This record gives sequence, structure tokens and C-alpha cells, in this order.
Amino acid sequence: MYFNHFKNYFSFFFLLIFFQHQINFAQNVANTQNSLVEVPISMKVSDIENALNAKYTDVVFEDNNFDSGGYGVFAIKVQKLENFKITGKESTNILESYAVLKSHIKGVAKIDFFGMTLDKNIDQFISLKVWLASKLEVLPHWEAKTQTDLVKYEWIDEPVLDFGLLQLPMADIANSMIRSQKKEFLQKFDDQLAKYIDIKKPISDAWNIFQQPQMISEWEGDKVYLQMQGQKIGLTPLVFIQNKLNTGVQVQCNAQGSVRQKTNFLPNPLPNYNPIEKIGNFTQISAIGKVERTLVIEKCKKIFGTQEFTYKKYSAKIKDINLTPHPQKKDVWVITLDMLGSVNGKVIVEGIPVYDPKDKQIEIKKLQYRIEGDSDFPKFAEWLFKSKIKNQIRKAIEEPLNAQVAQVKAEIAKSLAKYPLEDENKKNIGEIQGILEEFYVSDFGLDNDFMTAKITAKAKASVIMNGELGIKN
Repeated sequence: MYFNHFKNYFSFFFLLIFFQHQINFAQNVANTQNSLVEVPISMKVSDIENALNAKYTDVVFEDNNFDSGGYGVFAIKVQKLENFKITGKESTNILESYAVLKSHIKGVAKIDFFGMTLDKNIDQFISLKVWLASKLEVLPHWEAKTQTDLVKYEWIDEPVLDFGLLQLPMADIANSMIRSQKKEFLQKFDDQLAKYIDIKKPISDAWNIFQQPQMISEWEGDKVYLQMQGQKIGLTPLVFIQNKLNTGVQVQCNAQGSVRQKTNFLPNPLPNYNPIEKIGNFTQISAIGKVERTLVIEKCKKIFGTQEFTYKKYSAKIKDINLTPHPQKKDVWVITLDMLGSVNGKVIVEGIPVYDPKDKQIEIKKLQYRIEGDSDFPKFAEWLFKSKIKNQIRKAIEEPLNAQVAQVKAEIAKSLAKYPLEDENKKNIGEIQGILEEFYVSDFGLDNDFMTAKITAKAKASVIMNGELGIKN
């Protein structure tokens, strides 16, 4: 019975340490742990195709003052006849598209015929097939940039304009427009395309959501919050691989946590990104977990305050519990149980929690005890703390700690395997798919104010986004 309560105590204590990554950025910078989140992000080209087709349902280009390059100035409207077909050029940032379009050309056509100027009002439609290649970039301030080139085009029909003295194929006027104004036409096309592509908003929304306090646990009515504070962000060049648009994001951040009340610092605004060549294969997050020592003691009293321990004719309850650092030994923790009943006195247990990287287990090193009491308590303690029982106490401390680490690791691994992503309207925008490679707690510490531990998680993960992300409504 006694050892079950020891297990409860240390299981509870680990929960507090793990879930409270409390870092004071202003006053305790030396204790912060920089984390590096490196995540590859991909988007299916088919999703981009579907999103653009949903956006461009009719008009894809319009200009009411388009210079034809010698035939006059016309109003031109280009409409989509079929859905775009889009592919990504392998190992480049070039999006290749095929479209079937209908051009409505309206205005006054002027031609020179042996020194005579012939005018004709035209209001004609002409259809064509177009192949485009658009180079995609994201500028450091998160604006999208496209640079489109006209690969080739073919006329589907060629109406003829009748000037009386001259028959002129409409395609001649259209060809002249393309030859003389190709650069300007493509620039206007890119300008209009840019109006529909919004990279900064979804990235900014994700950055802000990333930094919002999240309730990650609850203990006896006290909510525990975790908040990440982003510092810097890097982005690799866009590249198409196996018809997916790929990039890599690298975020430098710190972690902060709180109990009962949300953290009170403001998130950092989205900074310009730093161009980087590549990202690593793993994300590693490290945080110094800090919990107020008085809060742990307060909750321990709730757990142990009504417990009674008996042995033969002896019985005692825990009157009080205290957890303190050793006055001379830096790494040693001292647990004091104040007993009240037929025996009166204190059971004082000392030990050093450490993480063994070889066995990947938390161990209690140098477990010792001493007794302070009167009456028959020394005899009771003599039985309680003989060598065999002392080993059982060590086991009772270590097993729940390691079991709790394994449980949390399993929960994180399960969530990481397929974690849905939502925007502020609870709409699904993608998912995280990953594998948790490593998770452990180490570098335990205790002072008069806080308990501390370093929490390290290493994972390999990727983010798969939906294609409509970044397409303006």
C-alpha cells in the first residue's frame, strides 16, 4: 500500500514537469532552449488545378485598351472554354498549363492598303489552344510572384474580316497582338494571376495559430497551457517533385507554459523569411519545463492527505509533505513525509533523478534516507527502509516515471501519424503526417522556487496542404 502512494506521487510529479514548459523570456533567458522545427510541406498539383479551375470559371484575362501592334486598339476578353490542365515540370519551380480559350475582340480595325487606310468595326470571337509555363516564387515578404512564358498556341477557328477590297483573317490581327505585345500581355496576365494568389495570409494565420496558448492537459481543475514563440522562419525554394509542389519550412522557436492562467506575452508577428537551401530530415524540439515547487506540494497534499499507513500495531497518516533541494548537494532532491498517528516523525528520502541515454530510462541514483522522530517510529522506519524495501522504493519511483514517458510518447506518436490541420473557421486545410523518433526527459533540477527538466522530442514529419490554400475568394 505504501509503495502505491509513492507511485502516485511520482507519476503526478512527472505530469507537472512534462506539461509545464514555463520559460520567462525577459528575466530567465539563460534557461531557454532554442528549438528547431524543420518540416517539408507539399501540395498536389491536382489540388492546385482544381482550385484554379474553381476560381477561373469564366474570364481569365481582360483589357479594354489593348494595343494590337498596328491594327488599332481593342477591348479584349479571354474566357475559358475547358478546364485548365496543369502539371509541374519535374525538379523545377515551373508550372506548365494547357488551356482552351475563346477571345472576344472588339474595336475598330485599321489596315493600310496601298496607301489607303481601311477601317472596320469588328466584334469577333476566335478560339485557340494555349500552352503556358509559369515560374513560381515566394518573395521574402511572403508575396507570390509568377513569371509566365507563352510556350506555343494554335488557332481552333479563323474567322475572316471583309474589308471590301481585302479579306483579312482575324488570326492575322490576333497574331500581331501576340507578337508585338507578348511581354506586356504576359505581364498583365501575371499581375491578374497575382490578385488571386495569397500566400501571406495563410502563412500568417498559421504563424499566429502556432503561437496561441493551447490547453494540453488538466489536473484537478487546473488547466495547463503551452505556448510556442516563433523567432525566425526560413523557406527553401519551391520545386515540383512527382507532380507535387514542395518546399521546406524551418522555424526557430521557444516554448512557454503556464498553469491555471494562460501565458500573457504577445506572439511575435510574422517576420520576412530567410531563404535557405534545404532543411534537415528531423525536427527537434527542446524546452525547459518549469513548475512552481509550492504548486506541486499543494497538489501532493490533496493526494496523500487522507492516506493511512499501517504495519502490525503501528498506524500513521501523512500530515504534511515537502519537497526541497538539498542544502549542500546541487542535484539531490529531498522528499519529506511528516507522519502523524501512533508513530510521529519524518521520513526523509534523498535521490537524484537522471536520464540514462544507453538504456533510455529515467533512474534514481544515490537513493538514501534518514529518520527524524520519536516514540516507536525508529523501529517502524527500521523495517520500512531496510535494503530490500529501499530497492522497492527506487523501483516504485522509476517505473511510473518511465511508464508515463512511454505513455506520453505513444500518445504523441499516434497524433503525429495523422494530425488534421484547420483554419480559424474550423475548415480542414491539410494534415501532418509523421513519425516520432525520440522522446525523453532529462537534466532534472530543483531549487527553492521551481522544479525543472529538459524535454526533448525528435520527429520526422511532413505537412500536406490542400490546393485551395492561398487562392483568394
